[in-house]
Amino acid sequence: MQRHAAPPPHHLVVVAGGSGQRLGGIDKALCVIGGVRLVDWALATPVPGRTVVVRPAGRAPVGRSPDGRQVEVVSERPADGGPAAGLAAGARRLIDPFAVESDLCLGADLHPVDPNDLVAVLAVDHLGPTDDMILQVTAALRRHPNRGVAVAAPDGDPQWLTAVWRTWALADALIALEDPRDKAARRLVQLADPLMADVPRVPSLDRPEDLVKVLGDAVHLGLSGTEQHRTQIASAIGGGMGWTSRETRNPDGAPASLLSAPGHVDPAGGAQRAWLEVGPPEQAMPRWADARLVPIEGSG
Repeated sequence: MQRHAAPPPHHLVVVAGGSGQRLGGIDKALCVIGGVRLVDWALATPVPGRTVVVRPAGRAPVGRSPDGRQVEVVSERPADGGPAAGLAAGARRLIDPFAVESDLCLGADLHPVDPNDLVAVLAVDHLGPTDDMILQVTAALRRHPNRGVAVAAPDGDPQWLTAVWRTWALADALIALEDPRDKAARRLVQLADPLMADVPRVPSLDRPEDLVKVLGDAVHLGLSGTEQHRTQIASAIGGGMGWTSRETRNPDGAPASLLSAPGHVDPAGGAQRAWLEVGPPEQAMPRWADARLVPIEGSG
């Protein structure tokens, strides 16, 4: 992976407060695609300061980041307030750490952030590494000291929840927005005279068709995990795109579901098949998962 000499942002907020309804209500943050939880792609962004994850109350714990950093987990109050409300909950935790209740690992440093610190913001649904992209967005913002926020805009398409903020600009935008509930992240960003950074696109998982796109040549998708989660995502993909579903077993022999594209019958030996662990996993990380979502040879 390409690395940049420019320093990283100081802090990180991961917005993982959505309900995932367009994917059947699954917990996207803990979905394991090719051996990596989606939340871990975001948490792999290197920051020397604090890391905050915004999660719905009652969801399974996130744990530490892949490099062992402690993670503060906060919830929107009230719940389901939308993207701007999720970002606001995480930002307020950074700015005033004792004003927002958190599930916090012991020993974390709770100092308030400096107004000039840079805060990276990421949605939780990226389907690949985001650290290089965030470093590029950070470098763009550093080149424009009068701008309050830089937004990842691959091919001119702004990703409003993939951005790097100056803390003072984020605080000012939240004040100007007033109540963030049911407001788009775009409205918050536009209050800070955003800089658009043309960076490579990292695909994200928002709709069933997004998942199908990353399958590449695979026309069969194996779903491993709890029956409830498998049923939810099978219904979302089957109902929206016409994929059929049948019961099978994953390479470890556990019950699984197999989705097949219209007009395709599962070939012997699992050729042209990819696997998705819809989380949280009941057991340890599947040993058969690769570094990415790719077709594997598996059981039939």
